[in-house]
Amino acid sequence: MIKIKGQYNVNIDNKQLTGELDDADIKALLIDLLQLDSSKNFKIDELPVEEAMKSFFLNPEEFLNDE
Repeated sequence: MIKIKGQYNVNIDNKQLTGELDDADIKALLIDLLQLDSSKNFKIDELPVEEAMKSFFLNPEEFLNDE
């Protein structure tokens, strides 16, 4: 798991892994995780679009860069 934490922008708390990754990194992370061990209780939760839009409009400065 140390390799996973160092390679991807994720947090691991107890048995729950959370992170925000682009599609390519999600695919690579899943491959790495499945190589560690297989699970019968595997679940992916995605943030609903409505929640993401609400978060953006409440605090747009958190999502926009001045670069």
